[in-house]
Amino acid sequence: MKAKSIGLFSIVYGVIGCGFGLFALLITYAVQKMIVNFKPTEQVEKMKIYIKALQDVWLIYMPAMILIGLIYLFSGYLLNEQRKEGISVGMVAAIFNILWSAGYTMNLISNVIPVSSHPLKPAVQIFVTAIVGIVTCLYPLYFLLTFKNIELKES
Repeated sequence: MKAKSIGLFSIVYGVIGCGFGLFALLITYAVQKMIVNFKPTEQVEKMKIYIKALQDVWLIYMPAMILIGLIYLFSGYLLNEQRKEGISVGMVAAIFNILWSAGYTMNLISNVIPVSSHPLKPAVQIFVTAIVGIVTCLYPLYFLLTFKNIELKES
C-alpha cells in the first residue's frame, strides 16, 4: 500500500478527531452557559446531573482526542513526504487512539449512562457505546497491523 494514500487517510482521520474534540469542548462550554438560565425543576435537575457527568468525561477525553488528531495529522504529513518517521508517528497515534477509545468508552459506560434519562434501556446504550468504541479502533488497528506493508519511495 502506498504511503501517500495512508498519509492522506491519516490526515483526514486527524482532522475528524480534532474537529470532533473541538466541537465537543465548544458544546460543553455552550451547554454550561445555557443551563444556568433554566428554571429549576426536577427534569432540569436530572438533566444537569447528566450534563455534568458528560462534561466531566469530555473535559478529560476531548483535549486528548485533539492531541491524537494532531499526531495523526503530523503522521499523514510525514507519510505524504515519503518519510519513514511517519510510520513511527502513526504507530504512536494508533496506540494512543486505542487506549483513548477504551478509556472513553469505559468512562461513558460507568459514569454517564447510569445517570442518563434517555428512553433507551441502559443495556442498549451500553451496547451502542461499546460498538462505537470498537469502530473508533478500526483505523488504528488497521494501521498497526499493516504498517510493514507501507511502501515508501526510494530516494
